[in-house]
Amino acid sequence: MKTVSARLDIEIWVDCPECDNLINILDSRDTSNRDHNKEGQVLTQACPDGSWYDLYKEFEVTGVKCSLCANEFNVKELECKIMNITKTQIQIGCLVIAVLNLAALIVTGHSENFISLNIFLAASIIIGAQDK
Repeated sequence: MKTVSARLDIEIWVDCPECDNLINILDSRDTSNRDHNKEGQVLTQACPDGSWYDLYKEFEVTGVKCSLCANEFNVKELECKIMNITKTQIQIGCLVIAVLNLAALIVTGHSENFISLNIFLAASIIIGAQDK
């Protein structure tokens, strides 16, 4: 069996507010040869330490220039999706599982279901706290 390397591609896409051109702000060919990540500041904002959900609101890139229409604009905030699942969907999923575990506890009386319930409720509370 062969072993291969994986490849991680990081792209940050915006639409030009003037012409709707799709721009990868990490690709200088899309930004009229401007390197917005010259010192790593864009990637540092996109992949920060700590709670990403809170820090994505602070994401900012100034002076992005569209290579198609030459319009210059700023970018504020970064939409956060993990595998196209939003944090609200994760929170709802945790609550549904918690309710199902509580029902199983009531019906069966097994304590291991209660442990699962606590884990999922804790996860839901943490995710909910990140929403604020």
